[in-house]
Amino acid sequence: MFRTALNEDQRDAVRKLVTAKDYALLLGMPGTGKTWTIAFAVRVLLARGASVLVTSYTHSAVDNLLLKLIEEGVPCLRVGKPSSVHPGVRPHCVNYDGSAETTAAYSELVASARVVGCTCLGVKHPLFSHRRFEYCVVDEAGQISQPVVLAPLRCADVFVLVGDHYQLPPLVTSSEALEAGMSESLFRRLCEAHPASLQRLSYQYRMNGDVMALCNDLTYSGRLRCGNATVGAQRLVLPSPAAIPPPRSPSSLPPQLLAPAPVPPSTGAVGGGSGAAAVGSGGGGSGGGASGGRTARGAVGSAADPPGGGGLRRNHHPARRAWQGKTPPPGGGGGGGHPRSSADAGLTPWLSEVLHPDRRVAFLDTDAISPDDGEAVEAGRGAGGGGWGGGVGRPPFAGLEVRSVAEAGEQRGRGTLVNAVECDVVRLLAWGLGVAGFDLGGVGVISPYRSQVQLLQAELKPSFPALEVNTIDKYQGRDKKVIVVSFVRSNAEGTVGHLLRDWRRLNVALSRAKHKLLLVGSLRTLSSCAVLNSLAGILRDRGWVYSLPPGAHRMYPRAVETQEGVGGTGPVPGGTVGVVRGGGTGGTVGMVRVAGGTVRTVREGETSTPWEGPGGSAAAGAGSTSDGGNGGGGGGGPREDENARSGLGAAGVQSGGRVPALGESGRGGGRGARQRCAD
Repeated sequence: MFRTALNEDQRDAVRKLVTAKDYALLLGMPGTGKTWTIAFAVRVLLARGASVLVTSYTHSAVDNLLLKLIEEGVPCLRVGKPSSVHPGVRPHCVNYDGSAETTAAYSELVASARVVGCTCLGVKHPLFSHRRFEYCVVDEAGQISQPVVLAPLRCADVFVLVGDHYQLPPLVTSSEALEAGMSESLFRRLCEAHPASLQRLSYQYRMNGDVMALCNDLTYSGRLRCGNATVGAQRLVLPSPAAIPPPRSPSSLPPQLLAPAPVPPSTGAVGGGSGAAAVGSGGGGSGGGASGGRTARGAVGSAADPPGGGGLRRNHHPARRAWQGKTPPPGGGGGGGHPRSSADAGLTPWLSEVLHPDRRVAFLDTDAISPDDGEAVEAGRGAGGGGWGGGVGRPPFAGLEVRSVAEAGEQRGRGTLVNAVECDVVRLLAWGLGVAGFDLGGVGVISPYRSQVQLLQAELKPSFPALEVNTIDKYQGRDKKVIVVSFVRSNAEGTVGHLLRDWRRLNVALSRAKHKLLLVGSLRTLSSCAVLNSLAGILRDRGWVYSLPPGAHRMYPRAVETQEGVGGTGPVPGGTVGVVRGGGTGGTVGMVRVAGGTVRTVREGETSTPWEGPGGSAAAGAGSTSDGGNGGGGGGGPREDENARSGLGAAGVQSGGRVPALGESGRGGGRGARQRCAD
């Protein structure tokens, strides 16, 4: 019956739980196997003839424990709506087979079951009115408020509280309740009042040594230990690290390769009017694009840019060696075999360096990214007034109307807080991992702000559907091989807000990663908060801070070129490798279009004009002619159903240099584009 091997701490915990007279406390630090330990203790209690009530605040926590017991062949009864229960536990719900037809039969089912699982609020069910248990085990007790946890405790003679009060506390929104101390859990109160009743689990089997060291230094005072040498030595494995291309100066990239991320179909068109707007330059575009000479986020240029500049001249800074602290960077970057121009020779391959397997923890400091590289975000005003940048930039999403732009990167609105630059950096991290052959199902992207999570989901999920994006709070109890944290806050005032000032939320964020932890944020802003300043100090001392160079979020193309133009074979942001036919000056042009990580190819013979000179433009449709736009900002662009999910994502892209002109003339004054691209 008892096949599971336990370590020393786990054995002590089981002994304390099964011999408790009134209550026992189990502190399960991250990755220490508390669920397995509880399941083992329940089986011991059953062997001794006891009955057990298994409970927690959420259905998922209850079901996780019951699933462990079911795997070991322990009969369980689950009380609750089957639709809210895990599919693996659902057959164990009360009367799931319909055999009990009377109230008495229902009561008999509950009375005869030796292991019953339900949520803390589920004990109000009439079935519990006459049932008492020898033991009640409460999982995730550190997150349950005192009034809620008392209900199941009344149903048992002995109770066991399992949790970690160094992680998130109970969620209390009432100011009156907060003043009364209801944000403090019963688990924490008893741990502090009666430490002799507490048993700690300190051997963890989740994090490698570097991630664990960060949690130890910041929260656990060295009490966390690796369960074995294999766990401590875990590192990221990239099947093809050399496939990550070297950085490119944005001026050397054809404009279509710097187009914004695909627009998810659920968000609708980015621009006003017919769906996507032209980049405004001088006058307003007829399709509702960016007006008044503003350059939208993701726009490649404007009429005021010099020829060849492409509107990205601020990004052409050579990158310095970026690792800060005592530890030198690991040798060798990616991008082996990728051709580089003289303009690109001085750029640091930051993506390869940050994703290097030897770098198991890295803080990517965005402070060196010039504020001018931040995205000018205008108010989203529905279908007629543009969304992010009023044209070819970010897609609008529910509830976001940005009203002011902080100097150094964050954008604040009514109840919203996002950071577009961090979103771009996270996108490149996901792209680099995918290009290197890593399974993106092993990557979790988390942020403290729901609005940033919405933005990340809109930007990442269409191209990287396997990626998980969620808030830090909802990731408690979860883990991934790679965790990327977007801190969002970046402002001149050094304001970080109450969410990031909570050290317990920070502990949850840092302790989710198994093999690699990537933190993205403004070190200058975050250092203004005491707990985050402590984190910054630890990161600096260990040499884990990496200063991103100016324009870092635009140094990698949305597809890979060869020296012959847009052509050859290479990885694209969805992790797909495709062949782009064409290329060569004076001949035909091949073109990559990215939609949900797939490659669309324009073959030789479909165009007759290789390149168009300064001031021209090209609009990309999908099987139909779309309105282009000249330097004056012309047509309305492709409709939502034609191009909302394309890699170009925009009509009327201003060239400022060499822009491919594809197909027939459009109706907006520039060249339109009729492409025959298979979906």
